[in-house]
Amino acid sequence: MSKLLLLVTAVLLAAVQFPLAGSSDTRWNFYCAGGNLTAHSQYSTNLEAVAAELPETVATSCLLFANKTCGAVHAIAQCRGDISSPRCKQCIIRSFEDAQEVCWHQEGAFIFRDECSLGDYTKELVLSREDTSVDVIVTKVDEFPVIIHSASFDSAVVELANSVARSTTASPSRFTTGQKAVARAEFDLEIYALAQCLPSLSAEDCSSCIAGLFDMVLTQNMTAGRAAKVWRSFQYAPEKFFIGEPMLDLPVNGSLPPTKPVEDKHRHRQHISVLVWIAIAVGLVVLLAIIIIWAGVLVRDTIERILAADERGSPAESAADERGSPVERGKGKPLVVGCLSALTFFEDIINLARARRIAVLLDYDGTLTPVVNTSDNAFMSEEMRATVRKLAALFATSIVSERSCTKVMDFVQITEINYAGSLGLEIMTTATVGSSTEIVREFLVRAMDGIIGATIEDNKYSVSVHYRNVADEDKLRVEEVVNNARNEHSLTLTQGHMVYELSPPNWNKGHAVNYLLKTLSLDNPENTFSVYIGDNNTDEDAFKVLQEQQRGVGILVAERSKPTAALYYVKNPMEVKVFLQKLIEWAER
Repeated sequence: MSKLLLLVTAVLLAAVQFPLAGSSDTRWNFYCAGGNLTAHSQYSTNLEAVAAELPETVATSCLLFANKTCGAVHAIAQCRGDISSPRCKQCIIRSFEDAQEVCWHQEGAFIFRDECSLGDYTKELVLSREDTSVDVIVTKVDEFPVIIHSASFDSAVVELANSVARSTTASPSRFTTGQKAVARAEFDLEIYALAQCLPSLSAEDCSSCIAGLFDMVLTQNMTAGRAAKVWRSFQYAPEKFFIGEPMLDLPVNGSLPPTKPVEDKHRHRQHISVLVWIAIAVGLVVLLAIIIIWAGVLVRDTIERILAADERGSPAESAADERGSPVERGKGKPLVVGCLSALTFFEDIINLARARRIAVLLDYDGTLTPVVNTSDNAFMSEEMRATVRKLAALFATSIVSERSCTKVMDFVQITEINYAGSLGLEIMTTATVGSSTEIVREFLVRAMDGIIGATIEDNKYSVSVHYRNVADEDKLRVEEVVNNARNEHSLTLTQGHMVYELSPPNWNKGHAVNYLLKTLSLDNPENTFSVYIGDNNTDEDAFKVLQEQQRGVGILVAERSKPTAALYYVKNPMEVKVFLQKLIEWAER
C-alpha cells in the first residue's frame, strides 16, 4: 500500500508542475479600507486618472514598480520581478478592475494577485515597517494534491527560506527565486520559493518584514503557501510557480548559513500521511485537467508573444521615441523615471558595496556633459572636470564612450583615468594603448553626400553618424544609408540620441566593461563593486552585465521614463556631478 501511495504522489508532483510553472495570474486576496466611495465624485475622477496611467508607468519602470498621486488618491503598484512588461501592465489593469469589483463601495483597496499587487488609499502610503496605518497582512494555503508531513521537508523549507531571504535583502532589486532538492527515503522532490520587497525598502526593513512573513507561513503547516504585507511577499511550493530558472539552486546537503535564521519551532510534522484513494482520485482529475490546461497555456503564450511584440513596437517607432519624443500622459507632463533615485538612495548603494573596492565607469556624452547639437562642441565644464579628477584620486575611474580615446581625452584632459573608446574596442590605461583602424567611414561619406546636416565621426573602431541637424524629410535617407552599411559590412547598429553607431559585431559596452575590469584586475565581485553611469541605449549592455553578474549597479541618466536594466537614475549631468561629489565625500570621511 505504501508503495502505491508513493507512486501516486510522485506522479502528482511531476504532473502538476509541468503546465503550471509561471502561468498563473489570479486574485488570491484583497482588503478594503477607507470611507465610502461616492460615484461621480472628484475622488472617483482622480482614481480613474490614476488607473489610466499607473499600469504603463509600472510596466516601463526598471524594477516594475511605481506610485502615483492625483488629488487625494495615493496609489502604488508592483509586479513580480520575473514577469515581462506586457504581463505586468495587464496585471495592474486587472488589479484596478478587481478593486472596482470587490471594493466598489470604499475609497481604499489593496489587491493581491499572483503576479502583482496594488494599493490605493486616501492618504499617502508611507512605505516603512513602522507605518501601521496600512499594515495589511494576508496569507493563503495554496492547493496541492498531496499533504506532506515530513521533518526532511520542513527543514528544507526553512533552509531555502533563509537563503532566499539573504539574497533578497542583498539584491538591489529586492527580488529572489530559489529551489532546494529534497532527497530522502520516503520521497524525492524539489521545493521552490520566491521573496520580494519593495525596492525602496532598506535591507534591514526588508529582512525584518520577510522574517515575519516566514513565521506566519510556517506556523500554518502548509505544504504550499504564501503570505504578503503591503509591498513584500513570500511564497513556496513543491512545484515551480515562477518564470525562468531559479536564481538560487541549493544542493541537497545544505547551503550557506543564513544571516537571519528562521526558526522551525512551529513545524511538528512526522511522516507522509495521505489517504491513498483520495490521492488516486485527485490524480485522475489532475491528469485530465492537465490536457485541457496545457492546451490553453500553449494558445495563451502564443498570444502573449504576439502582444509583447506589438507593445515593443516597430524599429521605426522605437527610433522615433529614442530621437527625443517624450512619453506623455494627461496634459503632456513627462513621466518620472521609474528607477530609484541614486541621490535619495545613495546610502543603499554604499551598503550594497559592503566594504568592497568601488570602481566607477562613466559614459561621456549626456553623462559628463549635456548632449549638444554639434558633437565637436561637447566640452566638459571645469567643475565637472575637477570633480572627476578628484574622484580618480580616490576610486578606479574609467570613461567608456562611443568616441575614440583620443577625442574623449581631448575633451576630458585627465591622464589619471582609464579610457575605453570606440565602444571599448580601444582601451587606454596608464599601461596599455589599443590599436586603431577605419571601418566604413569612406563608404558613409560617399553615401551621405548631399544630405545637409549629417556628420560622420570616425571613432577608430566604430563610426558615428549624427543626424540631429538633418531635415525631417532626409532622416529616412540617412537611416537607409546606415542600414546598407550595416548589411554590407556585417556590422552592429545601435541608436543613441540622434546618432547611429556602427561597430564590429558581437561587441558592445557590456563587453567593454568586462574587458576593462579584467585588464585593471577589477573583475572579482568578491572585492570590487562597480558603478556604471550612462544615458543611452549603448549603455544598456553595460547595465545588464553588472546586474546579471552581480558585480555592481547601473545608474541611468534620464528625465523621462524608459525601459532600462539600470537600478537607479539621476536626471541630468548636473545630478551626475552631485552623485560623484557624494562618493568623494563618503570616501573622505
